[in-house]
Amino acid sequence: EDGVVALRPEEVPAPLETEVIGDLKWRDVRESSDLSPLLDAAEEECRQEFDENLEEVLASDGIRMGLLVSVLPAGEKVKGRHRAFLGFITYKFWPAPLKTMSISRVAVPKRYQMQGFGKQLVRWAIEKAKLKSRFDC
Repeated sequence: EDGVVALRPEEVPAPLETEVIGDLKWRDVRESSDLSPLLDAAEEECRQEFDENLEEVLASDGIRMGLLVSVLPAGEKVKGRHRAFLGFITYKFWPAPLKTMSISRVAVPKRYQMQGFGKQLVRWAIEKAKLKSRFDC
């Protein structure tokens, strides 16, 4: 009524299940056939959002990356079915005397923005820092 179209429950897409694949270095991802397509998407996002080359970013001493990806349905093989790239975060753990973690970049593709994926990446990094011993971080 009044030009309002309601979605029926079966038309509402299910929320994506996600996971963060973290502590990645450039060579770890580039050499993995499963992760390489995700790295290509992360590279493109890094160029668009930061006008930087992701390989050069990750070449910096101690810089690591986390990739936020969609989870494959249970029992489904990765081969033939790709996980969706939902975003990335780059971070570094600093040794003493700083004993801290810094986050240098967080990016989510435009089509996935406003769904909490950036927040999910930052929360993941914070939890990762909390797991470090007091002597490390």
